[in-house]
Amino acid sequence: MVTHAAGTGEPVVDTKGSIQYDAVLASGLIRVGQQVWMKYGPRGEEKQIFHGTLREQGVEIDGRIMSLSAAALYCMRSAGSKRISVNGWLTWKTEDGTLLNEFYRRSFDDEKLDV
Repeated sequence: MVTHAAGTGEPVVDTKGSIQYDAVLASGLIRVGQQVWMKYGPRGEEKQIFHGTLREQGVEIDGRIMSLSAAALYCMRSAGSKRISVNGWLTWKTEDGTLLNEFYRRSFDDEKLDV
């Protein structure tokens, strides 16, 4: 099911964004429109693959834009998990399998070098 803002056809934004996400996006290491994925299945069950699209405010899934962590939790819960939290940086991967956390680390390591 796709949820859109009333009558606009635009996705519903469920996040206020994050300074860290904005910084990694601004670094050019990730980009708006880039496809990401994650694999998850509750213990003992088959894993499912979930896909999302990076947007300015976070990751879009099913017509909703959420923070990386909220989107990962949304997917995990749709797979039957009872989890209440997850670190989205350590969950989402780019198409080539690189964790978004790698881009986060690179972005902030580069920042330290400029000091």
